[in-house]
Amino acid sequence: VDCLFLYRDNFMPNRVDRHLFLMTERLTRFVLVGEASNTSVERPFKILRLAVFAPLPLSPQPLDYGVRVYILEDTQAALEGVVQMEKQHRGCLMDKTKSLLFQEGGANLCLSLEDISPGWRSKLQADYQEVPFQHVWTSSQNHLHCSFTLERTERMAPSVSFRVLVSQNGCHSQRLVFRVNSDLSSDSTSSSFGPQGCRTVTSSSGCGSSVTTCDTKPFKFGRTLRRQLSQCLDPPNTSCNDWRMLAQRLNIDRYLNYFATKPSPTEHILDLWEARHREPTAVTDLVNILRVMGRSDAAALIEKQLGPWL
Repeated sequence: VDCLFLYRDNFMPNRVDRHLFLMTERLTRFVLVGEASNTSVERPFKILRLAVFAPLPLSPQPLDYGVRVYILEDTQAALEGVVQMEKQHRGCLMDKTKSLLFQEGGANLCLSLEDISPGWRSKLQADYQEVPFQHVWTSSQNHLHCSFTLERTERMAPSVSFRVLVSQNGCHSQRLVFRVNSDLSSDSTSSSFGPQGCRTVTSSSGCGSSVTTCDTKPFKFGRTLRRQLSQCLDPPNTSCNDWRMLAQRLNIDRYLNYFATKPSPTEHILDLWEARHREPTAVTDLVNILRVMGRSDAAALIEKQLGPWL
C-alpha cells in the first residue's frame, strides 16, 4: 500500500494532545505498534475516555436508579457508538466525558460512588468496584462498563444526586470526578452533554425526544473548491509560490517528494491540512497563508465560498 506516515517531533510523554497521521491511497486496515523507550522515565500509558450514562426513569417515583460508567477508547467514534447504543435503552449522558491516563504496570481501575443524596443508598452496599488491569489494557470491546444501582429509602425524595470517582489504583493524582444530578419529579429531562463538540438537548414527556446540533464543525473542502485550488496551485510557476511553497508554509515540506508523485500534490496537501487543523481559526489561517504567498487568487476562491468575513 502506497502510504505516508507522519508524526510530530514534539512527541512528549506527558502530553495528551499528540496525534499520528497516515495518508494512504485507499482504505484498508493498519496497526500502530509501539513500545516504551529504554530511556523513558515514565511508564507507558493508554488514554481512556470515561462516560457516565443513566436511563430516563419510566415513572416519576422509581424505586431504583441505575448508572453505567463506560471505559472507552479515546476516539469520537467510540463515544458515538455508545451514545447510539444507550439511546436504545433510554440512556442519557449525565456529565461531560473525561480522559484518563491509564498506566502500564498492573494496577486495577477503581470506581466508586460518593455523596449520595438523602433518600437513596447504594444497593447491596456495592458503591465500590474494580476493573482488573488486563480487562482494560487488552480490551478489544467498546462497551466495557461498570454498573451501579441505587435504591430509594425515602418515598418522597424528588431527586437523586451523587459523585462517581474513577482512578487507577495508586494513581490518585489522575482521579476523575463525575457529578450526577437527576430531577425525578419532572416530566422533562435535559442534558447538555453529547459527543464532544456537539450539544444534545433532550425534552418532552414520557419517552423524550432529542436533537443534536454541532456548535463548530471542522472545515472541509467541497469537491468544487478542492478542484479549483488544485488547478490554481498545482502548476509550477517562476515565482515558486505554488503547492511547494504551500507545503513549506504549512511545515510539511519534508514530504515534498511524496506529494510530487501524486497527480495533484495540492489535493493531498489539503487532505493533510484538514486532518491536522480542526481549530475554529484554521480556515482564516490558511487564507492568510495564501495571501502571504502572493496567491490572492487562491485566497479569493475560499472567500467566495465562505464569505470575506473570515
